[in-house]
Amino acid sequence: MTTRSGPDRSGARSPSRRGREIARAALCDHSGMACDHQPIQANPLAVADAKSVGMEDLLVAERRYPHRVGHGLIGLKYSPNHRCSIFLKMRRDEALVFKVYDSEKDGRARFTPHTSFVDPASPPNAPPRQSIEVRAFAFFAA
Repeated sequence: MTTRSGPDRSGARSPSRRGREIARAALCDHSGMACDHQPIQANPLAVADAKSVGMEDLLVAERRYPHRVGHGLIGLKYSPNHRCSIFLKMRRDEALVFKVYDSEKDGRARFTPHTSFVDPASPPNAPPRQSIEVRAFAFFAA
């Protein structure tokens, strides 16, 4: 999501949703593991602390579809101010929920950059990472 695509995808540009005035929309991401009974050993998840990421750090790219052009965040410019949490060896019964977009512009976190990454400490023959990602919009009435 970006400042451009978020309002379009969430419907926040519309004056109302089901007859109710919309003041704010947020998109939450649920990331869970689809692995067997062993913890993830390769490509752990890293989540940036949104308070450490400036809007100028976000990299945006066009996504071209047959019927439209969209925009999405694809990464971060390096900054020594970035702080991240790394989730090593997540198990199937663990999940992480975080906000990836918020239409509110009052200083709260609006985006949460996240990615899996190659961990040089992973065993050489570790099974590939398998994860399930579920997204849900939250709408707040005016």
